Amino acid sequence: MHSASSEEKRLSGQKGKYWLSNFASLANDPFVRNTTTGEQWLRFKHEGNHRVVVQVEINADRLSVVKGELLLQIIKVVIVNGKSSTTIKTDVFNRGIVSTRFTIKLVNCSLSKKTIKAATVGPRQLHSFHYSGKLTKHSEAKECQVVVVGHKHAVVARRTIKMKKGSRCVCLANCQCKCMSESLVCEPLSEADYHMAGFTGPVPRRQHLYRQLPFGAKTTINTVLAVVIALLSLGILKAWVGIMVSRRVAAFGLCLFTRNVQKLNAYYEQELQEIAVEYNQFGEPVNPLTKKPVSKMSLTTELFLNMIFFLYLPFVWVHWLFIKCVSVQRRPAAGDKLPNSPDSDPSTGAESADRGPLSRQSLDRHFTLQQFRKQKVKLKKGLNCGILLENENNNNSADACSNEGVFISTPGDRLDSRNVKRRRRAKKSSEKEDNTGKNPVDLYTLPGQLIYYNFTKAKMKPKNSGAKFSLCGTLEKFGEEYVFDVGDHNVQVVEVVKGKEKILHSLRLIDADYFKRTIKLTEVAKHISNRPLYPCLNIQDL
Repeated sequence: MHSASSEEKRLSGQKGKYWLSNFASLANDPFVRNTTTGEQWLRFKHEGNHRVVVQVEINADRLSVVKGELLLQIIKVVIVNGKSSTTIKTDVFNRGIVSTRFTIKLVNCSLSKKTIKAATVGPRQLHSFHYSGKLTKHSEAKECQVVVVGHKHAVVARRTIKMKKGSRCVCLANCQCKCMSESLVCEPLSEADYHMAGFTGPVPRRQHLYRQLPFGAKTTINTVLAVVIALLSLGILKAWVGIMVSRRVAAFGLCLFTRNVQKLNAYYEQELQEIAVEYNQFGEPVNPLTKKPVSKMSLTTELFLNMIFFLYLPFVWVHWLFIKCVSVQRRPAAGDKLPNSPDSDPSTGAESADRGPLSRQSLDRHFTLQQFRKQKVKLKKGLNCGILLENENNNNSADACSNEGVFISTPGDRLDSRNVKRRRRAKKSSEKEDNTGKNPVDLYTLPGQLIYYNFTKAKMKPKNSGAKFSLCGTLEKFGEEYVFDVGDHNVQVVEVVKGKEKILHSLRLIDADYFKRTIKLTEVAKHISNRPLYPCLNIQDL
């Protein structure tokens, strides 16, 4: 009966009460069947409010109670009193777990307006309130209050601040307000004022937690640091240019540090470390080949001094005066004579007996000059021996030179002597062989006689030697064989660049053992000559 009435209403367009279609829209395929279990469901679309009850079970170990209480803290207040206006910045922290809307009021501050616009601050967030106005009463110093007001005009936090004409004052969390003209050491608040500002618990007693420097002192320190960094940067640039571009730039301005350095145990240049230190007539260490002054300090020391050079520059006069004072204390008496004075013997360096004690610097210079004079005498004897060795009528010339002990081993000292002998041997070599009837090989083996070995197929070659080169040395006879040895001439001084001979500025040692040759009599004429056939690498051919 009920279904019939519902069907009549449906046919007439009215909504019935008992048919499902009167409450929901059936899908095209309304039946859903689970093939595994055999269960069936009816699928339809229902529009409207649908109430569902869900039961949830959770652990209550870490639940916290949410309270609507306002928990606000005044973290910091900064007051800037200018000539025309006053600016106040207040930082308020919401330590609660709900959003809070509140406002800031200024009490007893003699300002044109006393309320700051309200704001809503989320939980665990910090908000800054800015105020700008004018003082109605100008006074040297005044205290007033910053009040945080919540809903229903309830006071949540309060902080006493200080205002001083023409000054900047700061009020930090647990410290009393301080102005820039005062000491900025933190003085803790009283416990009542600390709790009034919204904090809980005891007042922290870390005395120097918020110590700051005055603004002027901070600016001065920043300026000094900037100047120091700039000067260090210039020093680093000078050191880099000195290493990569020009050694003159590296040595510029460091003369005061090397002024009293007269004697070196060894050269600081890596290519000269195995060579004995040589000095000029002024007692300065020089390059044994170029005769130019060398470095008197290590590369590390020079790099460090260049880096701090511009920091040291303002004190250079103090350093100069200190050296002058030390020099005056070490200066010899007025009656003392220097080593190169007229009273000294130029050949032996002997001095007059009435000369007083000398300073260490003068003694070093005297020793250097004495060594230089001995080298000059030795060089003259070497030149004379070179002439005697080529004189065929003087049979005792070789023995005489050997008895004199003349062996000139440094290439720079023997250049003139060798060139004289080369020119004379080249001029008279044919006459000697024709007139005397002596074997030329016997002339090559004379004591002190320099000959040249001409290399054409050497597996290991010196630096920039070219395909063919010559080396200067001596030839000795052992039985029926002859041995060539470079001997003391084991320093390369010449290189070949693009077919031209050039002085090698950085000395390079020659492996004397490798270039030592043992040859027979028939091979002497092939490899040995009294003049170099190719560029001679270990003696400069002027």
